[in-house]
Amino acid sequence: MLKKILLCLSILIINAAYADNAELRGGHPFIDLSAGYGYVRTSTGSMSCNQFSNASSCSSSIGGFDWNIMSGYLFYQNRFAYGGAIGYTSYPNNSYVINYPNSPSQSLRYKNNYDIDLLGIGKFFITQKFSVLAGLGATYLKQQALANYQSTSNELVQGTYNNHKIAPTLLVEFIYGITPHISVEISTQYTMVNTLNANSQSSWTDSFPTEVADTRRTNIGLIYTF
Repeated sequence: MLKKILLCLSILIINAAYADNAELRGGHPFIDLSAGYGYVRTSTGSMSCNQFSNASSCSSSIGGFDWNIMSGYLFYQNRFAYGGAIGYTSYPNNSYVINYPNSPSQSLRYKNNYDIDLLGIGKFFITQKFSVLAGLGATYLKQQALANYQSTSNELVQGTYNNHKIAPTLLVEFIYGITPHISVEISTQYTMVNTLNANSQSSWTDSFPTEVADTRRTNIGLIYTF
């Protein structure tokens, strides 16, 4: 009798699982909203005044709260799904300030930083609830640098520089499905451009504010599949 009950329960569970899958057959649009920690990688390591000749004090701020919105379309087939997406990420400001005892302070700041992504994406269901999504594509990066410093060639670098570039990007998401249409995700994204280092005086050249830096983020979010 117990075996029959267990068998019936197993059949019900399997049928329920396939019923969930049936709701995600074919093509479905989705929207993904997330927030977390991100940064424009304008420096590596920590800032030390020893890197700047005759500096009395120095400070830096890099990274903080970021948010992302992504919308796309996935075609579901058994344990796989594939499609495309477009996304937008807003990144926090960066700042570097060097103070000198007998001269004005020098600074380099980054603000209004964002990425716009165009991705090809694939999704694999490890189990009915857990899945992994990977995306590869191109990103349009926009970064604004505000410079006011004496460069390594003793030139005054001063002004606002609006920089942009297209670069490759990689996205990975770990997803848990609460229902067939609502999921939570943990995501990480890395856009590969240049590894800059504003923590070193040798980097503060005439052209440094015109360069575009890598971006990185790690977020937690909510996905709704229509």
